[in-house]
Amino acid sequence: MVGRFFRHDRPLYDDAPQLVKWPTGFAMPVHADNQHPDGSANGTPHRLYAGVVYLNDNFKGGMLYLDKLEVAIVPKPGLLIGFRGDGTHT
Repeated sequence: MVGRFFRHDRPLYDDAPQLVKWPTGFAMPVHADNQHPDGSANGTPHRLYAGVVYLNDNFKGGMLYLDKLEVAIVPKPGLLIGFRGDGTHT
């Protein structure tokens, strides 16, 4: 779905699927999955896209902020959020 949305013409593969339960008060720092803050490549430059799927809603918080786009996404079960893995979508 992410590849179709971004009109990516080659197959995409998930290199690091994770099932995560974050403790209360935990937050992910602003970052891009395929580059350092200065724009240089990090150890995962192949991560062209990133995604999150919310599985449940029995929690508080969990919002995803895409700061450069000034977008805040409220989670709900079954929601798939796909975005570029570079500095345009930190």
